[in-house]
Amino acid sequence: MADSDGCVSSIEGPDPDRRTCTKVHINGLPIGRAIDLSRLSGFGDLITSLEDTFGIQGELRGPIGMSTIVYLNRNGQTVILSDNTPWWEFCATVEKIVLYSTDELIRMMKAGKMPVIS
Repeated sequence: MADSDGCVSSIEGPDPDRRTCTKVHINGLPIGRAIDLSRLSGFGDLITSLEDTFGIQGELRGPIGMSTIVYLNRNGQTVILSDNTPWWEFCATVEKIVLYSTDELIRMMKAGKMPVIS
């Protein structure tokens, strides 16, 4: 599992290219974790790591899982994770990951809103 042991966070220095540690939260919970993306080889590993870290096995898998991965990129844009983004590009641009209930995310999108990640 890729946890925060030995990862370099964005708060340890101004060089974003050195950062390997990414903050991860479940929406609505105040405490999060850090995942070292440099220890993962793709989205499958990311999903497994997130499910293991938060004890939500099976919730991120499938075409419509119970939870959805949303992330904030370097440009300040909120993005819903999809297979269209290459792994290397995701790793280079992700600033923070938030797991949303898929039902909650669908309600927000129907109301014309995107999640706000700060």
